[in-house]
Amino acid sequence: MKHFIYILTFLISSQLIQAQEVNQISLKDLPAKYIVVEFQPKTLFTSSYLLIDYGQIPALTFGKKLKDLAVVKENNEEKRFNSEIEALNFLAFNGYKLFESFQNITTDVDNNVQAGSRKFLFEKIEISNTQ
Repeated sequence: MKHFIYILTFLISSQLIQAQEVNQISLKDLPAKYIVVEFQPKTLFTSSYLLIDYGQIPALTFGKKLKDLAVVKENNEEKRFNSEIEALNFLAFNGYKLFESFQNITTDVDNNVQAGSRKFLFEKIEISNTQ
């Protein structure tokens, strides 16, 4: 019985200490009503991850600096996602509602179409305690 209680306590506490954060700010405490989320799929050299922009990213930021400012971390490690749907469910669980999705499409001088990765606009859900 003692082992069962220890295991149960460990499982509950491990669920409570997981801190999801962006730029060292808890995901639930981001100082923005809207965020733009970009899912970066798994490649040969990297695992899939989320970039979240809530207004903290200066123009022309890319590479490691962009990841430091915008990647979602859990317990100070990059949070990995199996798919876009898992990432969307993760954000819904953390108090955000999908508002709109969009994809930047551009053409070059030869009229070749180039599409960027899909981005998602989320709105923070305000939870009221009055019922």
